[in-house]
Amino acid sequence: MDNTSNKINLDAGFLDFTVPLKFWSKVIWILGIIIFCVGLLVQIFTFNNMLFTNKLDFTFENLIPPLICLILGGALIVGSAPTQLQRRLREIRRNTKPRDYQIRSEHSKEITNFWKLEWIHQPSSDDRGWVYAAPGPNHWNKTYRYRPDESGVLDEHPTKIGTPKPAEISTYGLISMLLILNSIPFIILFISNGSTLEYLEWKQLNNDDLKATKFKFTILKYGQIFLPVVISFIWLLVSLIKSRKVSDTLETPTSLVRSMAVGSVELVGQVRQWVTKPPTVYVGRDKSRAVQDLISWKWTYEILVETKHVVTDKNGRERIEKRRQWHQVDRDSGNHPYVLHDGTGGVLIQPNTFEDQNLGQYITKWECPHNVHDFDLFREILYASWNNGKILRHKWILHGLTIGDPCYLIGFAEPRDNDEEFVSDVQNRLLEVTGKDGTTANSRLERGSEIAVLGNSRSNFEYLLIPGMNLVIISSLVMYFIILNVL
Repeated sequence: MDNTSNKINLDAGFLDFTVPLKFWSKVIWILGIIIFCVGLLVQIFTFNNMLFTNKLDFTFENLIPPLICLILGGALIVGSAPTQLQRRLREIRRNTKPRDYQIRSEHSKEITNFWKLEWIHQPSSDDRGWVYAAPGPNHWNKTYRYRPDESGVLDEHPTKIGTPKPAEISTYGLISMLLILNSIPFIILFISNGSTLEYLEWKQLNNDDLKATKFKFTILKYGQIFLPVVISFIWLLVSLIKSRKVSDTLETPTSLVRSMAVGSVELVGQVRQWVTKPPTVYVGRDKSRAVQDLISWKWTYEILVETKHVVTDKNGRERIEKRRQWHQVDRDSGNHPYVLHDGTGGVLIQPNTFEDQNLGQYITKWECPHNVHDFDLFREILYASWNNGKILRHKWILHGLTIGDPCYLIGFAEPRDNDEEFVSDVQNRLLEVTGKDGTTANSRLERGSEIAVLGNSRSNFEYLLIPGMNLVIISSLVMYFIILNVL
């Protein structure tokens, strides 16, 4: 398996503004740019008009439309644009065509079960799959599963290809900074409106009882003052969590299985079968949806419910409005011990001890309309209604880590009991890896190699500095208006 012709530059540089590969992704990306530019032009036109008339009059009516365009366009751009590393990995997969890439490309499907009208979808691409070709089952030593492969360390191992470095500024960072700058006038108006709101004026507009009026007034006033701060804090908190995971991956050296020591360890390798075969998983507890070779998995069962609501318009007229929403009614998950092999040797993994698991995109999705004559749909839901609503559709989604998949983990290596029938002459057989947290990094298990795990990562500038600056700006505005009202 020679992949020398597909070497990859893992340093994304300073600026990452990448064009999508797929046609429809490009269409969405271009549409997002157009909508975003329209929002910018409307915002600029509004400001120029105010400067021309020497009247700085910000209102929700002239600030909300461009802000909606900016948010919608920015979401389309960021959602459709891959990082530079993701694009490179997809291009290499097309060239090398690893085993799981071929399976998904050739066997992905959207089919229908005629009798149940069941729609089945399996994705044709996977950003968490192998980038370079990995050894197939025919090359595995099934008797001495902890011994090294003849081909040596995996081509995708970090000791061979290195560790990716995300760009300092990507599309996400550019869009975020533009959104922050252009949303400041709206945020100022939003906070100012809440800080200047008076109870007597509010009371005259409401005919509710005194307690209800005071409660609504308090929620509205302080909600407008502190809601931007709360949203900014949540954004920073989520970014901190993501930054911590990326930092753990970048800063923790990847060990080779044959030379790993007891303690906290980062490993990258291929999932292989242990002594016992993983049990068959029945998605939705239905034997017609049986899946083999899953060592870590989870599935959810949801129903689409239509409910009727009485709503009143501005003129006081009542009408019936139908609303549809998916509700989760069942779920299940499970794990089975497996061997993680990086080419230099294998080690036993106990996935049930890892609380933080990322299994990537779904493997299969089943969906069908509600059929009152189908007994399978009524083993758990015995009626055609749900919370006074009408059941329309059923959906089952399966995520999983299968035998042969790439796997990345940070765990804790410790001595294990020799409960297998054979004795191996390699030292790594004496250890097992569990989900205990180390002193410097929290344990986690993810589907994909290290380059796939870091494919969508960002720099600390985007994770910490941009959300942090946003929180400081908005907090300063809130403090300014609070002090202004007090004085």
